[in-house]
Amino acid sequence: MRIAVVGDVHAQFDEADVEALEGCGYDLILFVGDIADWMHRTTLVTARRMAQLRTPALCLPGNHDGTTPWGVLAEALGIGTHRPGAGRRAARRLTELRRALHPIPLVGYSAHPFPAHDLTVIAGRPLAMDGRRLCFRQALQHTWDVDSMESSVRTLTTLVDSNPGRLLLLAHNGPAGLGSGKQAPFSVGGRDIGDPDLAAVIDHAMQQQRRVVAVVAGHVHHRSSDRQWHHSRDGVHYVNAARVPRVVTSSAHGQRHHHVRLEIHDDHTVDVEEIWA
Repeated sequence: MRIAVVGDVHAQFDEADVEALEGCGYDLILFVGDIADWMHRTTLVTARRMAQLRTPALCLPGNHDGTTPWGVLAEALGIGTHRPGAGRRAARRLTELRRALHPIPLVGYSAHPFPAHDLTVIAGRPLAMDGRRLCFRQALQHTWDVDSMESSVRTLTTLVDSNPGRLLLLAHNGPAGLGSGKQAPFSVGGRDIGDPDLAAVIDHAMQQQRRVVAVVAGHVHHRSSDRQWHHSRDGVHYVNAARVPRVVTSSAHGQRHHHVRLEIHDDHTVDVEEIWA
């Protein structure tokens, strides 16, 4: 099974991306979230460009999707996180995003089986931002009935237990436990900001002797030379696809667009490669 993983888009997605991704012959395209630009002004425009894809795709909303710039700032600072009506407003924005992305589903706390490849994609917690706390709690509670890390673990564990085959976990932020150094895939300022609920679900799946082939996420921006964007441990491939900016221009190569290619083989081996199209 050949899968494209598109990292944090941040409004950098156009017809050239559609042409390049379609031309690669992928079975599935996974978007790890953060469609929006920094001020969230072009979210729906970018989503409509993504919707031109004909290849099956899934999109998990990141912390910049279904939110506002001021809400993101408040969550980052840990202030004003209980805003009256925030859950309803986020639900409305997510509905607009879902319509703009159609036919690409906007996923989260959901399972997506691909029986022909003996694989189920488990979409994790939407709007993830910082593993120290459950960010955007009101939005999660209103739309997904999740109000704590514990309830997030229960929901994801149930999805793992009720879906057969090999597993691929799709997240916005990566799991806790992959290190706090500046080279670690999901660290900021010497701190591991990975999500403990995602880490707990991975541990649960492995304890149940389930085959987790990969965990794909983004959120923590990098240039490929300054961070270990691909890490393998206990047979699981962890990918941080958030190469930002994901579109670069040079005199030697012209404009190039970034994504990560996963190739999952029948013997469970996985090839992981950065692609500049």
